[in-house]
Amino acid sequence: MLTEGVKCADVDEIFNNVSIVCFNYDRCIEIFLKEALITYYKIDEIKSVDLVGRLNIIHPYGSVGHFDVRNERFTPLGGEGCSLRKSVADIRTFNEGLKSASHRAAIADALCDAQTLVFLGFAYHPINMSLLEVDRSSKIQNIFGTAKGMGEPSIKRVSSDLLRILSKQMFQPDKGGIRNLAAVRQMEIEENTSHDFLMRHFRGIT
Repeated sequence: MLTEGVKCADVDEIFNNVSIVCFNYDRCIEIFLKEALITYYKIDEIKSVDLVGRLNIIHPYGSVGHFDVRNERFTPLGGEGCSLRKSVADIRTFNEGLKSASHRAAIADALCDAQTLVFLGFAYHPINMSLLEVDRSSKIQNIFGTAKGMGEPSIKRVSSDLLRILSKQMFQPDKGGIRNLAAVRQMEIEENTSHDFLMRHFRGIT
């Protein structure tokens, strides 16, 4: 999806309009993107690592080591003989994550600047949801998400909670005014796997 319409000559701009908030400690996203760019664009590893390094990816609870071999905190994926102390230096607990003003501000900035939000494999846990609270105007127009294993009542509750924490409301065609212009046009929270969800909404979120 990221590569849609992005030519090799423009690969430096591939992450310009993307931000990721990852609540996991691992670096699977970074490593996958690094390998995917190498395969798709036939670029070398250093170039790919530099591109992924430009991606605005926020780990509220920290990460286990770094994905760039040039970084002093580099920890190979599945590697043995690594320094445990070095690898977990940036790990934060739930409470530490909640108290990190810099991370909360970075998340709020990313959310407010986005027109489309996509939640994949997100359990909508209240503690994690609280980190997504926005108390100012934003550009958010579309909200998509997976809710595998949730029934319709729970999905309705999640949808309502998302609008509340994001300080948004659904668009009302018969109502005008400034607030309605800033309302959410589309919300699709589906009981689906991430793979099936992305295949279904490929065009809608690219």
